[in-house]
Amino acid sequence: MTQLYTVHDREWLPFLRNGVRQILIDENLNDLRFEDHQIETFIQSAVVDLSRVSPWQRKSALGLTANVKEIDISCLRPRMSSFGTVGILQVFYPVSPEEERAFEVWGDYLTLKINYDPDATEEGTLTGTVTFTKGSTAVSGSSTDFDGELEAGDFIKKSTDDIWYEIASVTSDTALVLKYPSYSNGADSVGATCYGSKPVYVKWACPHEVNTLISTLDYDQSQLVIDGGAAYAMMAWGSANAETVSEGGKDAASKVEQSGKDRLLLFLKKLDGQRRVMSRNYNLRESA
Repeated sequence: MTQLYTVHDREWLPFLRNGVRQILIDENLNDLRFEDHQIETFIQSAVVDLSRVSPWQRKSALGLTANVKEIDISCLRPRMSSFGTVGILQVFYPVSPEEERAFEVWGDYLTLKINYDPDATEEGTLTGTVTFTKGSTAVSGSSTDFDGELEAGDFIKKSTDDIWYEIASVTSDTALVLKYPSYSNGADSVGATCYGSKPVYVKWACPHEVNTLISTLDYDQSQLVIDGGAAYAMMAWGSANAETVSEGGKDAASKVEQSGKDRLLLFLKKLDGQRRVMSRNYNLRESA
């Protein structure tokens, strides 16, 4: 199963790029056939292919209004609507301990199928200035009172965002650690950061993300993306040099292009395995 969110201890885009270069035997810095940005384009094409069959299963906490079972899910974008119910895979309420709930989705609203009225998530705002860092579980504060106002299991969110984050531990008055990495970024307004409890956890399908510091791919998926990126690169090079006579003779470019096509077919076949795993866990509807 795809990991919910992973921040790895390496620069992941360079790691994938180097993997593609190794397959292409394009590692001589003095004579590179592809620029870094070109390799990254091929990698992102493979990431798109992977996302179509095995998307990132992201888990987000959304707030509730007192006595209201409907939840605005317009912030959960982009969703892969061919999975689950319009991209929504599972819903958990309460969250400690987690209890999976039936639900309905209509437009941008999700309705919990429970036989009682829920409590409100938001309980108040925090003292001082709270700073989030995208991709990190670390949250810092200035003139804050985390020790006095929060504890593990509470939830916080930036005043301008809709996603809540569960607190794993409070380190001091000015430092805490989240359970999952933040997608919010930057300092909030003074005294504006919300705190609360009893949100709804929504697991939803969205495209994978790969950049310099963040990757939502597990190891096997990373290797798949490297294979797919190399295939796209080989086809592009072969097509661009079809009329060029090189050291390998006039057919060298076409041979490289064909090798790329063969590798792409193998990549797509492996993606079918990812699709079957996803299908066993969630209701997969084929896109038209």
